[in-house]
Amino acid sequence: AGVDFIPFDRFPKGMVAAANRGASAEPMAEHALAMALAAAKRLLPEHEALRRGIFNQHKPNRSLLGATCGILGFGGVGVATARLFRCLDMRILALNRRGHTDEPVDFIGGQDSLDTLLVQSDVLVIAAPLTVPPVGLIGAAQLARMKSDAILINLSRGEIIDEAALFAHLKA
Repeated sequence: AGVDFIPFDRFPKGMVAAANRGASAEPMAEHALAMALAAAKRLLPEHEALRRGIFNQHKPNRSLLGATCGILGFGGVGVATARLFRCLDMRILALNRRGHTDEPVDFIGGQDSLDTLLVQSDVLVIAAPLTVPPVGLIGAAQLARMKSDAILINLSRGEIIDEAALFAHLKA
């Protein structure tokens, strides 16, 4: 998925290009929900503990029910993701280029509202194409604004997040 590798500048003038935008929206949304639940329920660490014979039945995990999901990139994938996360009665905060949507959301804004998303989201799903936000849109300053226990799911290109900043943030 994505068009960042296509050399549009080398296309002949007047060439028509077609896309299958949104074709994988539902599977991507399911993946986002699966990753959010796996993180909240500590699925991988607890599975690894079980493999070592340790059963952490008293260690609490998180509930996403009623939490807030921020979606950066409210196109096909973002909308499909919101529909699934609403099944958990989650508040939906979304950003898109227009700052408008016909979908039911608790908040919709443009890229100038990124701080609102960062500060309020328990789960932040990035579903924006690399062609819209700049490379490194989520850097050290943005990561610092997020809740300390926020779950970050990047369904987009990795370059949207500054990898060195993310690594430093996780280590800290």
